[in-house]
Amino acid sequence: MRLTLDQLIVPQDFPPHAPPAAPEAAAYAQKATAATREEAEKGLKPERVAYGPDPAQRLDVYAPEKAEAKRPVLLFFHGGAWSAGYLWWTGFMARAARESGTLFVAGTYRFGPTHRYPAQLEDMDLALEWVRRNVGKQIVIGGHSSGGHLAALVTLIGNAEGVIACFPVSAPLDIRYPDAPQGSPEERVYKNLLQKREDDEGASPIMYAAKARVPFHLLYGERDFPRIVDSNQRFVEALKKAGKTVTAEKMAGASHFDTHLALREPGAPWYAALRKTLGS
Repeated sequence: MRLTLDQLIVPQDFPPHAPPAAPEAAAYAQKATAATREEAEKGLKPERVAYGPDPAQRLDVYAPEKAEAKRPVLLFFHGGAWSAGYLWWTGFMARAARESGTLFVAGTYRFGPTHRYPAQLEDMDLALEWVRRNVGKQIVIGGHSSGGHLAALVTLIGNAEGVIACFPVSAPLDIRYPDAPQGSPEERVYKNLLQKREDDEGASPIMYAAKARVPFHLLYGERDFPRIVDSNQRFVEALKKAGKTVTAEKMAGASHFDTHLALREPGAPWYAALRKTLGS
């Protein structure tokens, strides 16, 4: 059964977490939620399904019309520093994804520090398995920020059967921060995600660039966080050095959050790259 508008944005149905503390992040969450609500008011309402027993293991499936049933799937995970976020932070992408030739599935996952890595990678595997069985066997996987990190990681070292491309947006692709200042965003990796400090290497997609078997397309902003810009640029270099297929877009004037909000529009260059990857 498709969700009603009142059922779509329901924080009480998910494990509680604090709203974003940073003003820019809070504004982004409000804009993303409002955009998803507006698209739902136009008729884009998903079916919410469980891919695992935990309340956080959920997908919003923007179910296809019968004529669209064999389209590739765009499976996209929200950000939130591995410790926050909701499905409706990405639902606003559904119309643009459909107009770009894919079916859209929004995903969420278990958060740290209650659930520490590799729980999130396990969730990526489970979500992919559910999508393969129930929606489609050709999957482009992506995500914003921490969701993009997890999408890249499962593509490289998870059970990525059926994944035909990876499209991370403003994703931290190297989370090794040995000198992270106390209270910094970098410190959140160790505080919220990893079990041990030395796990940062094993949880960094850049360490597995040589394992890439599908094309990557990276999007980050000109005004993105420096750690994001740096890791994206170095990840491109690592993939190219390993002889892998990669393209990248640095969005002019865009912040860490602008890059994702821009994906409401089907005319965004990101969707042109998606269509090119799909050969359409």
